[in-house]
Amino acid sequence: SLPFWLKLIAVLAVLGAIVEGVRHYLRPVAKVETVISGDAVDAEPGSLTVKEKYSMQMKSAIAGRVLNKDYKLDTGVLVKEGEILVHLDTSGLEIGLEQVHNEYEAAKQRIALGSAQSYALETALSDFKNTSRLFKMGQLSDSEYQKSRRAVETIKQQLALEKVRDDEDLKTDENTIKDKQYHIDLMTIRAPFSGIVSAVNAHPGDLINFGDPIITMIT
Repeated sequence: SLPFWLKLIAVLAVLGAIVEGVRHYLRPVAKVETVISGDAVDAEPGSLTVKEKYSMQMKSAIAGRVLNKDYKLDTGVLVKEGEILVHLDTSGLEIGLEQVHNEYEAAKQRIALGSAQSYALETALSDFKNTSRLFKMGQLSDSEYQKSRRAVETIKQQLALEKVRDDEDLKTDENTIKDKQYHIDLMTIRAPFSGIVSAVNAHPGDLINFGDPIITMIT
């Protein structure tokens, strides 16, 4: 008779073959059918929910009244990056901007004409030249000479102070113009990215404040 260990190997081989046969029989099989167009049979109604990748609520960076100009916001509208969404009324700021512009131009014209102190300096320099000549000739005292010299220095200091004030005035007007123009630019609200309008919170005629929501955009 066969040794016991050979019998054990034979039994295990038979069991392995049986297990493999069962696995092969039970494996899933995909059956491919030819697609034929036609009416759906036993179709069931359903719904599909699409979740946005990114959502952003745009808020106003400045207060103002929403204008009807170029207004076309509505839910579901596709907008492109940089496209104008809302115009706010800029009339008040534009009046102030024009006023500052006028003051700025007037200041430049005044400076271009020159200070009245410039003519006073010319006279003082002429007097000092004559005083110096007489002083050297011994015909004027030292106090008179010093008085004439101080008059020239005083006018020079006044001219220097006037220049500082003029430069400050021009710089102030330039900064005011930039500030008003910046706020005017804020009142034209543009899309920060391309997307779809999912909610509209501001409509023509609405008076909105800083931080009020305008629209919600999704991508």
